[in-house]
Amino acid sequence: MMITNWSQLFALYFLIQFYQVTKDDMKDIKPLSKFLAIKAVVFLTFWQGVALAGLVHLQYIKQVAEYTADDIATGFNDFLICLEMFFASVFHLYAFQLADFKAHDPPEGEGDVIKSLRGAADMSDIADDFRQIAKTAKGSLMKREPQPVDVTEEAEESKALGVSDSNDNDTGNDGDDLPDQKNPDQEVLP
Repeated sequence: MMITNWSQLFALYFLIQFYQVTKDDMKDIKPLSKFLAIKAVVFLTFWQGVALAGLVHLQYIKQVAEYTADDIATGFNDFLICLEMFFASVFHLYAFQLADFKAHDPPEGEGDVIKSLRGAADMSDIADDFRQIAKTAKGSLMKREPQPVDVTEEAEESKALGVSDSNDNDTGNDGDDLPDQKNPDQEVLP
């Protein structure tokens, strides 16, 4: 939980730094209100849950009938979030006004709903992406040199494990699993 808290504070610090650098460039779209609208929902609901968990831990919230203290805290948190979302939605109407994003009249034909739907359903950009990925993948595969496979090492491992190769003409046990008397360095398996 401490890692989550510190990482959120760290992220929030850098978002504030980002705002400080870009606030003059974005003053027409009121970035602070948008930032507060989003962060209030995420950040404050998280800390509200932490506070309720703390109340459960300190036993200010107790079990009632078949509901555990955790169940009550979770239900209360969900209820509060439902109420808070009403106020958040009203604040979002202020923060994300259409006028902020509609700085000019759309060019001719851009307001056409059918043309917009046709553009949204157009899959040619996805097909172009796949072609580009395939071309890149093919190029990188063609540049690779085949890696030689050492079949003697695999054959020795198979023999050591008692697995016979399909190309072997052995039909039975001819003493291959016994140590070779001619080779004193051969390892004897128990």
